[in-house]
Amino acid sequence: MNALALGLLYLLLLMGLFLVLPVWVIVRVKLPLLSKILFGFNYFALIAVISMHLGAIGSLFQANRAAREDLHVLIRELRSRPAAEIVPVLDERLSAEAGGGVPFSERFPDPEGEKNDRKTLPPPEPPEVQCPARSVMGLPGCGPR
Repeated sequence: MNALALGLLYLLLLMGLFLVLPVWVIVRVKLPLLSKILFGFNYFALIAVISMHLGAIGSLFQANRAAREDLHVLIRELRSRPAAEIVPVLDERLSAEAGGGVPFSERFPDPEGEKNDRKTLPPPEPPEVQCPARSVMGLPGCGPR
């Protein structure tokens, strides 16, 4: 099947599952009319809230991914260039409205071959936690592991 037919079939299944079937169940149930109306209103309000929640989660996921990419680029550039070259670009980005600035990946493109190396390298190990010499507020220290 082609993509258009599959998309239409998917849309038809969703409409049947989330619109037609609940309306049929609400109409068939033996309740007073006011209870049926309130039940239907609550169901469709729940569907609306869930869809808005999923949309917000998707937007936050995209913003988190863009911020993480900008952070990786900023860390890479701060390690390879003097801070005096990066501060004006950072000031310009921070002064721009939310989402209005140019991403750091466009301002500082990846050197050739480095992008693939970053994905294959394992993540850095977290630093080892140093135990305090004595207990804090009467709590025991770190002790042996």
